[in-house]
Amino acid sequence: MKAPLICLSLALVPAWLAAQLPAPVLETVFPPGGQAGTEAVVQLSGTDLDGVTELRASHPGIQAEPVLLPSSPFWPEPRPDGTKFRIRIAPEVPAGIYDLRAAGSDGFSTARLFHVSQAGGVPEALHPGAPYVSREQPFPITLEQVISGKLTAQQANYHQIRLHHGQRVTIRLWSSSLDSRLDGRVAVLDASGRELAAARSSGEREPRLAFTAPSDADYVVTVHDLLFRGGDSYVYRLQISDAPEVEAVYPLAVQQGSKQAITLIGQNLPGGTPWMDSRWQSLTREIEVPANPVWATLNGVKPAHEMVPQINLPLPGVGPVHVALTSLPVVAEALAGTGSPLLPPVEVHGRIDFPGNVDVFRFAAKAGTSYDVEAVSYRQGADTDLALTVQRVLSRDGVESLEPVAESDDLSTSMNLGFDARNRDPGLTFQSTGGGIYQIELRNLGDLYGPAQGYRLVVRPSFPKLTLFAAEERPYLATNQAYPAAPHLTPGGRVTIRVIAVRTGGLSGPVRLSAQGLPAGVRALPSVIWGSSSEGLLVLEAAPDAAPWQGQIEIAGECSGTSAMATTGSLRRGVADVTKEKTSSRRTTGMPLAVTPGAAPLRIEATSDLGEAELDSDWIVKLRINRDGIRGPVTVIPSGLPGFAKPPSLTIAEKESEAVFKIPLRDDGTNKPSAGAGTVVLLATGTAAGYRVHADTVTKLQGWKTLQDAAMAKLDPKDPDAQKAAAAALTELGKLLAAAQERAKPKDLFLTSASSPLELRIVIPAKKAP
Repeated sequence: MKAPLICLSLALVPAWLAAQLPAPVLETVFPPGGQAGTEAVVQLSGTDLDGVTELRASHPGIQAEPVLLPSSPFWPEPRPDGTKFRIRIAPEVPAGIYDLRAAGSDGFSTARLFHVSQAGGVPEALHPGAPYVSREQPFPITLEQVISGKLTAQQANYHQIRLHHGQRVTIRLWSSSLDSRLDGRVAVLDASGRELAAARSSGEREPRLAFTAPSDADYVVTVHDLLFRGGDSYVYRLQISDAPEVEAVYPLAVQQGSKQAITLIGQNLPGGTPWMDSRWQSLTREIEVPANPVWATLNGVKPAHEMVPQINLPLPGVGPVHVALTSLPVVAEALAGTGSPLLPPVEVHGRIDFPGNVDVFRFAAKAGTSYDVEAVSYRQGADTDLALTVQRVLSRDGVESLEPVAESDDLSTSMNLGFDARNRDPGLTFQSTGGGIYQIELRNLGDLYGPAQGYRLVVRPSFPKLTLFAAEERPYLATNQAYPAAPHLTPGGRVTIRVIAVRTGGLSGPVRLSAQGLPAGVRALPSVIWGSSSEGLLVLEAAPDAAPWQGQIEIAGECSGTSAMATTGSLRRGVADVTKEKTSSRRTTGMPLAVTPGAAPLRIEATSDLGEAELDSDWIVKLRINRDGIRGPVTVIPSGLPGFAKPPSLTIAEKESEAVFKIPLRDDGTNKPSAGAGTVVLLATGTAAGYRVHADTVTKLQGWKTLQDAAMAKLDPKDPDAQKAAAAALTELGKLLAAAQERAKPKDLFLTSASSPLELRIVIPAKKAP
C-alpha cells in the first residue's frame, strides 16, 4: 500500500508566477528531526524554492505551516520569514524516518528526510556549535536525549555526558540516513583527552559504538567528518542510550499468524545473556505474529533494501523490531548443514560468523524441475555481499565428486545512469535434468561478520517474479549526468519517468508500464521496456485543459502475465559526471506528480511509417519541433533502444522545424542492437533564451515599496522609534527586491522534451535466396 503524501499547510503568502521550468531542489532541512508530541521550527535551503508555499510529509501526523512575520504599517500583509516552517509532530507518530517535500507553484521539490524520536522522555536539544567545539568546553547532554547538530569545516562538535562505572551505552549517529553529506566518526574521550573508543562510517554505514564506562566520570563524545568538512549539508542526530538495542533477530522471517520463539541479539537486553565473544547479549522470547501486522517504515534505505517488506513486531521491554514474513518451512543453519538433504521448498536462516565463513548445504532435487536458489540478506538491510555456487553431487564406486552447475554473485549490478538499484544478493535459476542431490556453497565476499550479517537461503521450485523501481530524475541527453527531480507537467506537456525492471525466476519478455492514481486530464502513454533491456521510460502526458493538481501516483508493470508495483527512489544529490563522482540513492515514499499552469517552450512530435525494422538497416523517424523562445539548434536522441550504449544524435538547425532521423540498427562495436519489441522515446534538447523565473515577484515587491513609501511619508520625523522601524523595513524590503530582481533576470535555460513513445519491432532479416 502506498503511503499518502499529506498536505500540511495552505499558502498564506503571495501567489507567485506559475512556471514550467524551475525544478525545486530541497537541499537541507535543519534541524533534521524532532520529537513526537512536540513542535520545531525548521529552516529549508535549496534551489528554485521561490514558489514554495507548503511543506508536505509522508505521515499525516506531521503537519507544518510557514513561519510568517506579522503585518505592520510598513508591511501590508504577513510575509514569509525566509523559508522557515513550524512543524508539529503528533504524539502518536511512531519513531522513524519520514519524507519531507516542499511544494508550491513550481510543483514538488525533491525529498529530504526527517527523523522523529519517541514521544515523552528527555526533551531534544540543538548543539549550538561554537563555543562548544573544544574538549575543554563540551556541550552538556543527558542519557536518552537526541541532539541535532551541524558541523563547521575543520572543527568537531563536543558533547559531555555523565556515566557510571560499568554502565554500557550505545552511541548512535544518524547522518547518511538523513541525506547528510557527513562521513562521520564518533569517539569517546576521558577527562585527559585520551580516546577510549571510536567508530566511523564506512560507505553508507553509520557509526554505532557500544561503550562501557570504566569509572564514574564525565565523558566527552566527539562528532566530526572524516575529512573535517562542514556546512549546512553536514547535519546529524546523536543519541547516547542504555536502552535495549536490538541488532539482529533470529529467525529472520516468521510466518503470519504464527506463535514461535525468536532470539534477539544486541545490547542492554533485559535478562539477556552473553553471546559469542561477549560483545553482544542474546534473549529468547515467545511471540505471536499478528494475522494483519503493521508494515515497517523504511525511509532512507537503499532502494534494493525495500525488495523484502518487513513488519513491526512490538516486544514489551524491548520495543519494536523488524522482521520479514515467509510462507516456507524454516530450518536453522546448525541443523541444515548436517543430516539429511533439505527438501524444497525451504529456507535456511544463517549468519556470517567470521571472516572467510563458507556455509555448505545440500538439497534433494526432482528430475525435470527448475529451482530458484537465492540468498536474502542485502535486501533485508544487511550490508553483506554474498556469493553462492550450486554443484551436483555425483557418486561412483562410493567416491563423491562435485559437478559445477551454476554460480551467482549479484542479482542486479546496473547503476542505471547514477540511480543505484543494485541488489548484492546472489540468486539463480537452474533445471535439474536428472534429479539427485545438489550442494550449495554460500560465502561473504566482504569482511563484515557478526549478528547483523544474517541471511536467508531460499530453495524452491522456480516461479517468475518482476521487481520494478521508478526513479525521480531529470531527463538529460548527457548520459554521465544524474540529477534528482520530482515529475512536473504543464497542460499539453509530457514528462518521462525512468523505470528499472528486474526479472527473476525465468521471467522474460517485454514489460508494459502503466500508472495509477493519475488526475483527470493526465494519461500514461503506452510504454514498453524491451525484453532485452532492464530499463525504459514511462511517458505521462497532460491534456491542454488539464487542471492544476499535486499528489502521488503509483507505477506498475506487467511481463508475461506477472505484475508488480514499482518501488520509488531518488538520488540523494545530483552529480555532473557519474564517472568521476560517486552517487547515492535511497527509497522515497511514493512518486509525486504536479500539474501547474504554464506552457512548454519546447515540444517534439515523432512519427514513423515503420513499426518494424530489420537489423543492419535504418529505422526512419519523422520529427517536428515546436519551439517558443528556443534559440539555436535542437539535439534529438532516441531513448529505449536495447543495446545502445551511445545512442546516435540528430541536430536540427534553428530555422528548421522538421527533420528525418535515420537511426542505424547496426552493430558498430559500441551499439549492439538485437531483435525484439518495445517502445522508443525521442528526447529533444534546446536552449530557452531569455527565460524569466517568478518575474511577478518583482512586481509584487515594487507594489509593497509604494505602500511602504506612503506609510513613511506619514511618520512623525521627531519619533525616533518610528524612524528606526521604518529604516529597518526599508532595508529588509530592499534586500528582498534586489534578490527578486536578480532571480528574475533573463537567463538561457537548457530544456529537454519527450515525444510520445513509438512502438518498434526489430527483426532478423530474412536470408536472401542464393
